[in-house]
Amino acid sequence: VMRGMDVERVIEPGLPLGSPVYLETLRAVEERGTAWSAARQDRRLMMDGIELAFLWPTDAALRHPEDVNDVSAVVLLRYGGFSALLTGDASQGVEAALAARYGDGLRADVLKAGHHGSRTASSPAFLDRVRPELVVVSAGARNRYGHPHREVLDRLARRRIPVARTDLDGTVSIEVDPGGAEWRRIEP
Repeated sequence: VMRGMDVERVIEPGLPLGSPVYLETLRAVEERGTAWSAARQDRRLMMDGIELAFLWPTDAALRHPEDVNDVSAVVLLRYGGFSALLTGDASQGVEAALAARYGDGLRADVLKAGHHGSRTASSPAFLDRVRPELVVVSAGARNRYGHPHREVLDRLARRRIPVARTDLDGTVSIEVDPGGAEWRRIEP
């Protein structure tokens, strides 16, 4: 992304893993003078009428991560009456912590399914809290993990939640009217 686009700001948890890709990304951020922010619970960022409310990770989660996926940034995007919950690779354990802290404040029109539709995310209790009108699954075509998992797709089907899948549909685009009163998925 840093090589192919003009990135103005990078927001990520800031867990120093030392992997070559992570270090290369940090070098690119520094070389280009790109703004960098640490994603942390209860931080907010306003841009062009869009609010990004960071719900996860907590400082404690960063100190002792059992699984690196569990320090993924979880962001609630709000634009007027529209909201989208972006869950990164957060697992059901993170979902439970979020549900306990935010309750119905997790309600969102669109949910980006956790961990590419892995069965370790998008739990029934979490889906019942978020009550999305659309779930987007970001997964590569014919990925080696078999994402999205049939179990997750069945959970969504039982709740009659429409699903948009990047592995089948390509890029998923959502158009939001000025003020966020109306939104729609732009069909591929």
